[in-house]
Amino acid sequence: LYINIVRAGEASGTLDIVLLRLADFLEKQAALTSRVRSALIYPIFMFFIGGGVLFFTMTYVIPRISKIFEESEQPVPLMTIILVKVSGFLSNNIPFILIAIPVLFYAAYRFRQTSRGKMFFDRLSLKLPIFGKITSMVVISRFTRTLGTLLASGIPLLDALKIGEAVMGNEVYGKTLEEVRSNVREGASLAVPLRDSGVFPPLVTRMIAVGEQTGEMEEMLTKVADIYDQQVETMVSTLTSLLEPVMIVIIGAIMGFIVFAVLMPIFNLTSTIG
Repeated sequence: LYINIVRAGEASGTLDIVLLRLADFLEKQAALTSRVRSALIYPIFMFFIGGGVLFFTMTYVIPRISKIFEESEQPVPLMTIILVKVSGFLSNNIPFILIAIPVLFYAAYRFRQTSRGKMFFDRLSLKLPIFGKITSMVVISRFTRTLGTLLASGIPLLDALKIGEAVMGNEVYGKTLEEVRSNVREGASLAVPLRDSGVFPPLVTRMIAVGEQTGEMEEMLTKVADIYDQQVETMVSTLTSLLEPVMIVIIGAIMGFIVFAVLMPIFNLTSTIG
């Protein structure tokens, strides 16, 4: 991407202009990435803290409490039996769990490096509820801004599409763009194969069609990228504001289940003793 933009600037004698355009492109991409990451820091932090507390409770606290129930030889509720069984499995297999989790992550990482794995994970990322839509908008924003920057720098459309295909960051969209490039090479307009692919939303294809008709393709692509950047920021902000209370409720419900499962047999035991 950088090399082709600089090469086009050198060939056209507008190196200063295209370098400023490239700097603006990088700033907008970095700003979007920064906003998404900063918005997700707190939910991720809450997830790891809550998971750590829950794991400690299940592997250290519950096994010691369960000994009281075993020694009392009193019947215990079903929820307590479930809790004790799960806790016993976790506490008895801590070394296996600590080894299995990194191995699974490494295996997934290695699979992700293959072409088949990239396609699988990229297709999965687009199908996830809510997150799939955010991923799709981020990819479309990256594509339209990249293509607009390349065209504005004087790079031909086919070359710009090839570069855009390489920087999409998603195999599903990359394969689609490869087919679109073949259609454009055969004489089709850009908007038609994008629309027929079924991957790009109508807003994108219509604005590109308008850009082709008016000769303002670069401006339309930049506007599309700005629209999707704003939508991503809004959706991420809304999602994180909802994630915080949802995670608190989920963690509270799990801890509440543990407390009730522990207290109910204790109450029964004390009443029997009384």
